[in-house]
Amino acid sequence: MSSSEHPCERAGAALPAIWRRRFEFFDAHGAPNSPEFREAYRHAGDPRRERILRNGFGFLFGPVYFIALGMWRRALTLIGIVLLSGVLALGTVAAVFDVPVDLKSWGIMLVSLAFGFVVSLAALLVVLSLSPDPAGIPHVFMFIVMLNTMIPSNSVNYSYYLTRIKGDNGWNPGQGFWEQRWEMPYNVLAYIFLPTIFSIAVHSSFLIGTVIVILVSIPAWLLRR
Repeated sequence: MSSSEHPCERAGAALPAIWRRRFEFFDAHGAPNSPEFREAYRHAGDPRRERILRNGFGFLFGPVYFIALGMWRRALTLIGIVLLSGVLALGTVAAVFDVPVDLKSWGIMLVSLAFGFVVSLAALLVVLSLSPDPAGIPHVFMFIVMLNTMIPSNSVNYSYYLTRIKGDNGWNPGQGFWEQRWEMPYNVLAYIFLPTIFSIAVHSSFLIGTVIVILVSIPAWLLRR
């Protein structure tokens, strides 16, 4: 295969223009964690830059969107992460604050985490229709949902590039972001336990939880500039 061959020709099928631009950018500048990529990304125009890495469908549909794109292994990893984080966060908040556990409501909410933001929001509305304050923590649940949209919305574009162009349909949804051997378990543990820490703060005070999220997000945002 010629190294000069256009990346979209290597995909073997016609691609929408937005995917062509993403694939061309990845092909030219490498993985998102590489110095070359970060430099090119920093100098790209803001609208174009956001669409290179961010994906609205990844945010809205999470692991389901990975499956729709044929990346079922990475989808299963994501489902495992979001379910573990949800069980741990909700369970810890229930234990710490002596919140009664409604198994039916909790089951609906936890299962919905595997299907992304849209289904999770719909599940919460269903649960709220059954009980005005299910398990006492609907705001905590939505907080968990928002945190768990971060991996799929940020990683689906490069994962799809690896699958379509490189033929790499592996299990790591953070590939290209987490490359060192220790980085994947470290980040997975972070995504599992951070919702617990933040959820405790949110349940204590929604304002405190929001401030914590903003303070944690500022360094990450600055590093991406």
